[in-house]
This record gives sequence, structure tokens and C-alpha cells, in this order.
Amino acid sequence: VYSCGDNAYAQCRHRRIRIDIALRKIDNLSDIKKISTKRGGSFALNKKGEVYFWGGLMSNKHIVIPEKLNGFEKYKIIDILCDDESDNMCITEKNE
Repeated sequence: VYSCGDNAYAQCRHRRIRIDIALRKIDNLSDIKKISTKRGGSFALNKKGEVYFWGGLMSNKHIVIPEKLNGFEKYKIIDILCDDESDNMCITEKNE
């Protein structure tokens, strides 16, 4: 997974770079099947159904290294979606 662009909240996962036009690899992510981004953060869904987040609008700090979201261990997530307002959604394999 590679990223570039406006990195105001670390949503591109670049350290100390505000705007970056060069593609840079995002470490710590593998087997990613979908990325969903918003103004201040990015989400990744891997083939195991695990969701990762990095950026800054979901917490009081800027998360530079993608963190696995807790609380979904009993579900297999099959899709993710977020928008620039405040909505972040996950869909499970049981359509929940």
C-alpha cells in the first residue's frame, strides 16, 4: 500500500511531511483488500477481516503507524466505508 497527498493529520502515514506528492510505502499493512479514506484519517481492511486506522480525527493524537481497531474480534468484516463528515461503517459477513 502506497500513499501521497495532504498529510495534515498523518492520514497518509508520513512523518513530519504536510503535503507530499511522492508515493511512499505504508509499512505494517499486508493482504489489504480495501482502503477507505477521509479528510483526517484512513482505514484499511485486510483479507482476514481486520480493520486498521491511521490519521488523527478519531483520537486526540495523530496515529502514524496503522493500528488495528479493537472490538471487532468476534466479527469478520467484509467491507468498510467512511466519508468526510463523521460516518465510518463496517459490514460483517452476516450483513450486520
